[in-house]
Amino acid sequence: MRTKTANYKDMKKKRLIFNIWGDILVIVGTIIAYRYEDMILIIGNVIALLGCALTVNGIRIKTSKKYKELAQEEDTESIKDITNEFGLSMVIIVVLFAVGLIANALILFHYFVHSWVEALLFLVALDLVVAIRDYFRSDKEVED
Repeated sequence: MRTKTANYKDMKKKRLIFNIWGDILVIVGTIIAYRYEDMILIIGNVIALLGCALTVNGIRIKTSKKYKELAQEEDTESIKDITNEFGLSMVIIVVLFAVGLIANALILFHYFVHSWVEALLFLVALDLVVAIRDYFRSDKEVED
């Protein structure tokens, strides 16, 4: 019988794989749809929608009851723990700062490329890099 820690790590890896493949398909599908016309445009949109479906499946895994129970047993910090430690106003300030930082990076990137589609693809690519980093970190934790 597998331990609960192993089940949590397997679910986390599965969620990250769905997110990685979803991001890759969204990027590739959007580039195809953005650059070409006619039938290839439809194919690009279908690829991007498939990527969105995989991302939604990853979100479904993360919000499942079993995943939440295993995450609590794994002692991951929740937003309630962070709020209790730093206070509600500090957490709100940090969240607003992070949103502002991301929005400014998106606007700056738009300034250089002059296209909102490419700027949003930059944001999806950034999410892809973070998901790949988390996947390899979780892979390292399993080996330890």
